[in-house]
Amino acid sequence: FQLRGKPMQPPYFTEERQTDLDAAQKAERLANRPVLPQKWTPDHVKQWFAKVANGQFEKVAERIPSSTDGKMLTRMPENRFIQLCGDEKTGRALFRLLHEEMDLCKQAQKEANPKPGRGRAQTGH
Repeated sequence: FQLRGKPMQPPYFTEERQTDLDAAQKAERLANRPVLPQKWTPDHVKQWFAKVANGQFEKVAERIPSSTDGKMLTRMPENRFIQLCGDEKTGRALFRLLHEEMDLCKQAQKEANPKPGRGRAQTGH
């Protein structure tokens, strides 16, 4: 007994392609998501110092240990930034810029991953 016509493709081929597409889209979203400063590697820290305020603080990066990662950097008190910069005004500015970066990254992650049900008014009726 032989069936005639085109052989049918099992439905899992379509699902597999969709799964691959979903995985690719997810990988792209993850790649474009900003990394929280707390999770920066020592290289991220150096890059941030080089780019923040048009490189104004690049020399400060030379004054911190090369192993300083984002977790260590974000735990530094404002006084440590003042000490690294050599004056109060510059140190406070750098400290503020780091905390602005932290806030921007948190906001970007919230926007990229909205929580369902948030922002809706719930009624008890």
